[in-house]
Amino acid sequence: MARHDSVAAFARGTAIAAAMLAGVVLVSCGETEEDVPENSAPTETSAAPTTTVDTPSPSPPPVPDDWTTYKDPDGRFTLRYPAGWQVDDDSSLQPGGDLTATFWSFDPRTTSEELPPGGIKIDLYVQPPSFLDCRSMPEGATPTNLGGIDGWRYVNPNTALGNARSVRVAAFFQDSCLILTAYSMSVDTDDVTEMIFSTLAFASAPRQQ
Repeated sequence: MARHDSVAAFARGTAIAAAMLAGVVLVSCGETEEDVPENSAPTETSAAPTTTVDTPSPSPPPVPDDWTTYKDPDGRFTLRYPAGWQVDDDSSLQPGGDLTATFWSFDPRTTSEELPPGGIKIDLYVQPPSFLDCRSMPEGATPTNLGGIDGWRYVNPNTALGNARSVRVAAFFQDSCLILTAYSMSVDTDDVTEMIFSTLAFASAPRQQ
């Protein structure tokens, strides 16, 4: 009788173990999609590399070959201006090293106007700072470069010369002030004026003051 009870108990234990194992298998196999973590992040794709092309800044227009070259009597610099312009250079009347020259796009002897429409007059001064001090930038001026020297540029929209506008550039070199002042009645002449200013070239590399 005891043997029979032991066999029965063993059988019941085996059946329970088998049932538990079956339950584990059923639970494992019964997992739903919610039970499994879902990779919801989209697959990232590498963007095609972007190539940047540097666009060079436009260069100023070249100076025409037929322009005339003005040479400083002391050999310090040169300046080019359009062919056919009139030049008045009174440097022979100035103290050593000083210079005053005037360039006209018209013949001043044939007109009663100080500055006719479309006309340009440019004054060139090389003077000690005690006469014309260019070492400090005046109010309203902007930095510029003149013949390789840092200087300034100032625009006056209404001058005493027949209400003309003026564009003045200046730089300090070799203990003197070099000043160019262009007068005209319209901004339409600024391209020619700026081209003339850009042709200023020193005979030797200028040293910054």
